[in-house]
Amino acid sequence: MSSQVNGTAKGIPAQEVPVSMKIKTWLLSIIYGLFVSCYLIFSIIRNRSKFFQHKRRDVPPKCLYDPSHGTHHFIQLKDIKMHYVSKGDENNQTMLFIHGCPELWYSWRNQMEEFAKDYHVIAVDNRGYGDTEKPSGAHNYTLDLIVEDTRQLLEALNKTKIVIVSHDFGGAIGWRFVAKYPEMVDKNIIINSPHPLMTRSAGWKQLWYSWYMSFYNLPYLPEFAMQSNDYYLFDYVMRTWDEKPLLSAEHMEAYKYQFQKHGFTGPLNWYRAVVRRYPLQHPKSYQIKTPTLTIWGTGDKYLTTPLAAAHKYVDDLEVKYIDKCSHWTQMERPVLVNKYMREWLESRKK
Repeated sequence: MSSQVNGTAKGIPAQEVPVSMKIKTWLLSIIYGLFVSCYLIFSIIRNRSKFFQHKRRDVPPKCLYDPSHGTHHFIQLKDIKMHYVSKGDENNQTMLFIHGCPELWYSWRNQMEEFAKDYHVIAVDNRGYGDTEKPSGAHNYTLDLIVEDTRQLLEALNKTKIVIVSHDFGGAIGWRFVAKYPEMVDKNIIINSPHPLMTRSAGWKQLWYSWYMSFYNLPYLPEFAMQSNDYYLFDYVMRTWDEKPLLSAEHMEAYKYQFQKHGFTGPLNWYRAVVRRYPLQHPKSYQIKTPTLTIWGTGDKYLTTPLAAAHKYVDDLEVKYIDKCSHWTQMERPVLVNKYMREWLESRKK
């Protein structure tokens, strides 16, 4: 087993988490677990006829494998087999899309359609998601392991000087990748995902927004909660800023089909690895010199807007705010997101 799987990565030695921090982490996890358990018990009493029922999803919705979205591929990396979808001329500059949670490559369909005209676009299913393999154990989902998956993919495809575009937890991968391998990235686009050092001084409001990270640290209960009421999680979280459904029924089925097929343990292990600190991160490695565009929906219910302004950690940063837009920025306002991306990319050619 590689040293990375044991909790270390290039340039970052593993460190023992202090016992006091471990105790605090588990106490918060248990407290939030009790609150969620009470809610689940109430839901079972109120919706006992539906709570444990799941729609049969033996056949994927047509939209998920619509050939107009691109071509599906599998590639064997060092530790996992990765699934990705690509579109556009392979001789063009590569634009790599990295999704967040609970998402898939499919979250980038609107951007792939737009930018395949000028770029070779690639959208991945990250480790633990969709049709990509899912090793067991939270220690196999460290930030640096997922960053290494990204590097191995690009090297296998002989791609360099890419445009990297990431959202939500995928943004943590994007930030880390750009900091660690700046020579492989031409431009960096971040959507509703804070620079890692911004979260250290985010305040109590953000701590409250992030309560679910402590809850996700628990075993079994988060998986049970997320699949209850026929994967109602997606109906609940994937909403616009004014609480309207974000996706049509067909698009929603794409997510429910994949997560019913593959489960939530892989995605949840991303959070468990962070909360349990495999390994501790080094702040000094996070100064970004690559030109960066941040696009931020100000109606985000999971991340506070001040987190977008990471100018002291990014040498060349432009921030575009989108009012009345939820956390799911690229899906809720795809036309405007694409416009901001294209304008910024064009301005950087001059």
